[in-house]
Amino acid sequence: MQLMEKIDVTSKKTLREKILTYLSLLAQHKGSTYIEVPLGRVELADYLCADRSALTRELSNMKRDGLLDYDKNTFHLLK
Repeated sequence: MQLMEKIDVTSKKTLREKILTYLSLLAQHKGSTYIEVPLGRVELADYLCADRSALTRELSNMKRDGLLDYDKNTFHLLK
């Protein structure tokens, strides 16, 4: 099951889609829009097959666009 989820996440074209898919999957498992990600930025970037600085920049852009809010490894999906 985890392998299928990873394939689903990494098959997305843009980093934003990968992030949203990953966080949405975690939210579905937890049943909440508040998510505690068990990975640090470097590990999350590796999981998403992305560069850490690109991940951080995209998260910042997503926060600015009102898609999510975060503090360290705690995320809140807004849309």
